[in-house]
Amino acid sequence: MHSESQWRSRAYRKGLRLVKYKQTSSAYQQFGPYALFDPATKTLMAVRLDAEAVERALYSGEEQHSH
Repeated sequence: MHSESQWRSRAYRKGLRLVKYKQTSSAYQQFGPYALFDPATKTLMAVRLDAEAVERALYSGEEQHSH
């Protein structure tokens, strides 16, 4: 699995922003723990992502290596 900084970098290269919601945030229940945001369209592209879902969203179609 990739690190959170690698996710952020990968999202940026895809034109997206990785958003992490804190459990204490009111938005956490609705959108968290992670979401992918498209700043160009100001749209949440994917919400309620856990770590595995972030991996699938950012690295789908690529062979994944464990570190």
